[in-house]
Amino acid sequence: MTTVESSNSCLICGKNNPIGIHAEFRAVPGGAQCVVRPSALFQGYDGILHGGIVAALMDDAMCYAVTLDGPPVVTAELEVRYRAPVPVNRELVVTAQKLDARRNLFTCKAEISMDGRALASATGKFIAVERR
Repeated sequence: MTTVESSNSCLICGKNNPIGIHAEFRAVPGGAQCVVRPSALFQGYDGILHGGIVAALMDDAMCYAVTLDGPPVVTAELEVRYRAPVPVNRELVVTAQKLDARRNLFTCKAEISMDGRALASATGKFIAVERR
């Protein structure tokens, strides 16, 4: 697997963000994947990962699924389905796939699973932006 370059200050994948999750996304066939273990610092209710962090993990994964072989993108639309509470302090697998690419608009899907069980899923649309 190939490691994907990250933004150093990103809350999800930033290696230099002192309060971040430090997700390390890797290329997988058709997309991107990471394994994370978010701490209780990111919980909403006791023991449950905050829903905004759940969404952010999948959003980041979908961005990586596009940028692996394409341009940098920003989120245009995000739809999240929460299937079960996502626990903190447990190993989670975040996977995303690029589904479609039309000019500068990309469609993706993502999932967070634990022990092979889907806990949340998302679809998103992403727009290409120029590198800074």
